[in-house]
Amino acid sequence: MASCYDELPCHNGILTTAPGSSCYEQLPHFDDATAKFYSCPGNAREKLLAEMRCLVERFGLEDVVAVDLKHKHFRMPPGHVLYEEPDVDSMESLMKPVPMEPKMVPFSFAFVNGCWRPYEFVGPGCVAAVSGLEKVCECPGFLEGLYPIIAKHGMEDVFGFHVLHRDHLGTGAHGTIEMSGEGGNELLLRPRRSCTARCKWRGAASK
Repeated sequence: MASCYDELPCHNGILTTAPGSSCYEQLPHFDDATAKFYSCPGNAREKLLAEMRCLVERFGLEDVVAVDLKHKHFRMPPGHVLYEEPDVDSMESLMKPVPMEPKMVPFSFAFVNGCWRPYEFVGPGCVAAVSGLEKVCECPGFLEGLYPIIAKHGMEDVFGFHVLHRDHLGTGAHGTIEMSGEGGNELLLRPRRSCTARCKWRGAASK
């Protein structure tokens, strides 16, 4: 009998949401991902971001998804996934490894082995993540169109997309800042309050 963690068929043949299909361990390290992107000429980076932005706008997903650099900071224990615990009162989120659960909702995806696969998850009570994921699944054209753009620019191993769901970080934020949590395998996310040269449009090249 198949378990809830077994590989599942991709939605519309191009996206899977099963926790057991997490591709976290196949992501590049943070330093490698950022070095690859920022080593490209500025005009090449701008062209890539512009093409991805046009695709997002074509499908009306500006308030649903963001495109960003995919990376990892630490190894993932077997049977675990990277899970987000929002703290609404403190306006922050804690990311840490937790055991897989079938009701987890994926919100970050990277294109691996011919399919968009998840690697970050949140609880089923996150309405924005649930509704956003449903909207993405209803736009196969977006899912089919994003990878060729990324691959054309040679960035298929570092770029992906995530479903916007962090309203608790504030609408005035320009992406988020990652910092180490109290545990060795924890990340604390807080709002970025000013836009830098590396923050070109909502979610692009920024967590």
